Amino acid sequence: TQIVLQNTPISSYFKSITLGDRNGNGKTDAVLASPDDNTLYELMDVTGPTPALNALSHPLQGISRVALGDINNDGLDEIIALGSNGICQCTDGFSGCSLMAGQLPLAQPTGLDVADLNGDGWLDLVVSYRDGIGSSALQASIVAYENLQGQGFQGHVLLAMEDLSGVGVRDFNDVVVQAHPDGGHLIYYSSHAPGLEPKAGIVFFPITDWSASEPVEWPVGESGYPLLHIGVGDLNGDGLADLAAIQPGSGNVWAALVGVLPAQDSGTTALAPPLPETMALLAYPNPSRERVTLSSPEAWMTGWTLYDLQGRVCQVEALAQPQAAATLSWGDLPAGPYLLAVKGRAGQQVWLRLLRE
Repeated sequence: TQIVLQNTPISSYFKSITLGDRNGNGKTDAVLASPDDNTLYELMDVTGPTPALNALSHPLQGISRVALGDINNDGLDEIIALGSNGICQCTDGFSGCSLMAGQLPLAQPTGLDVADLNGDGWLDLVVSYRDGIGSSALQASIVAYENLQGQGFQGHVLLAMEDLSGVGVRDFNDVVVQAHPDGGHLIYYSSHAPGLEPKAGIVFFPITDWSASEPVEWPVGESGYPLLHIGVGDLNGDGLADLAAIQPGSGNVWAALVGVLPAQDSGTTALAPPLPETMALLAYPNPSRERVTLSSPEAWMTGWTLYDLQGRVCQVEALAQPQAAATLSWGDLPAGPYLLAVKGRAGQQVWLRLLRE
């Protein structure tokens, strides 16, 4: 289920959001990091009629990123949050967070994620750093921390900028690090202002003995346009993790079925270009097995188009008059990933709610 929460009393700006099950009740919870007021917000049961909002106390300064994962193997997702003065974790219910033992490099943290990188059954933490902003002496690194439950967890530098002399993406500004769901791989991407080099792109690299081995560059999209977001998941139902990236400046969504090893990716595909600014883009598998209802606060929708991963139009419908709600009928479609582009009246910005059942 994908849902837009309206009238939620949070800060006007938040930089990071993650989903998980904080209290073990089987319902989806969300945690948001807001640098505006340096606050961690916890939203319990986001798909319920009245989500409960909690502001968590924490010792961080300059909070920027947040992740969820069962780092102590108790069956519940704990919060890992990143700030300019360190990393904190919330493992004791909702009473607050505490700084984790250990030292961080004196640099600007830009991203984090959790995954079991070494296959020992415990989650590890991955953090990216950048330093030397506005200076030619740019320093950057991606560091993994193991044994998060131990006293003074150990850090391993997986990748430093000097390791990427032959790789096009070298600027770690605005880097988001995601651990590959298959384990043993990392993905990072860098976004750049239009016209700057090197171009936006993604780099995969496997982890061997806590060191990076043979980074594989994947230049996604068109040069000069920044990447907005990457997502990792099983797009084609083969049980392997794939990757998709959104590049709004070029009007394209790029996807690749990367398989188990990034070096074996099947290449990128531009999906359904060009995408007008009046479209909202939503990706999901197996539409013929679901009932999909779209709704917006006002009569905004004028039609929708369903694309496959090759950018081919599968179904299209134009509404005679703008509608505030519509139940979509897919017909008989094969299982697989699709993109739903919902068109609305130009010049209007509205929340769009997608209900999948």
